[in-house]
Amino acid sequence: MSKNADWLGLGGRICVVTGAGSGIGRAVATALVAAGAVAALLDRNRAACEEAASELRAQGGRVLAIDCDTSDAASVGAAAEQVRRTYGACDVLVNNAGLLRAGALESLSLAEWNQVLSVNLTGYLLCAQAPGVAERRAQVVPSRRVGTPQDIADVVLYLASDRAAYVNGADVAVDGGFAAVLMDTVPRPGF
Repeated sequence: MSKNADWLGLGGRICVVTGAGSGIGRAVATALVAAGAVAALLDRNRAACEEAASELRAQGGRVLAIDCDTSDAASVGAAAEQVRRTYGACDVLVNNAGLLRAGALESLSLAEWNQVLSVNLTGYLLCAQAPGVAERRAQVVPSRRVGTPQDIADVVLYLASDRAAYVNGADVAVDGGFAAVLMDTVPRPGF
């Protein structure tokens, strides 16, 4: 792959796409593979997922098809482990899987409503927790950890005490140093 072919910097990046068996997920997976990414396709429709993967492999893509119900924590965990074993840590997560139950609200059953919520909301959370979002977030903070409620409480106690009597009109950033290095996280061509 020439340098210009990887102008997006996705060459070799491990990308997980949920709902990749059809529609937007399939189109996203196709675009990622065309850009040189390695793709793990997750879908609960195994046949559609395998079909999409076969097409992408025929085009020379490195692709893994995984049967996964994103609303099920065990299924997501197993899929994440399969991606790690096969390719390594996920670089990009495209949380695309979603359900739509078209029709009148008054005829929507509670079971259908709960299924939509479990895929469209809970599934996103489960997938994000399985590529290690918290660990990645901690890596960009100079203190190398995500802040806790106690971190905020400690600053509030200080500001409420007489020890902070001469602190007035100040913004106190309790962010582990993130604001101080924020511009270092923005990619700037040529630097």
